[in-house]
Amino acid sequence: MATAALSNAERDALRQEREADRKQLAAIQEQLRTARAEYAQMRKAIRAEDIQRNRAQGEVSKIAERIAEHRDQRPEVADVLPDDVDVVAWQARQDELAAEYDAAVRRRNSLPRTDRTLAASYEGPNGVIAQFEYQQRNLLAKLRGERLGDFFE
Repeated sequence: MATAALSNAERDALRQEREADRKQLAAIQEQLRTARAEYAQMRKAIRAEDIQRNRAQGEVSKIAERIAEHRDQRPEVADVLPDDVDVVAWQARQDELAAEYDAAVRRRNSLPRTDRTLAASYEGPNGVIAQFEYQQRNLLAKLRGERLGDFFE
């Protein structure tokens, strides 16, 4: 009788442990789903920001080229006759281009930036996603009655 009671107690303990493991697996599954969704959202935001930033940098580069081209057209008399009509017109255009350049740089620098270190923490064999996958594999193996690590063989 004492052996049967012990046996029933052991079965109950195993049943409770399996139920706890199932609940833990469900929680890990939800965390994994959430982590994958967060990571996908971060990657999408980073890609969109990269596209925006590349476009903005392209605009800055084009204006810088126009400034350089315009600088090459500087009147020869600029140093000697700074009040000459051509020199004044050239300088006015140079100032406009400089203002355009500054505005383009401000626009580029004001673009939002997603924290790439956070996104990187989700990646790789030691990342957030891999850790949840590892926990999931271990719990599944335990629930199936497999020895831990059997799935690596």
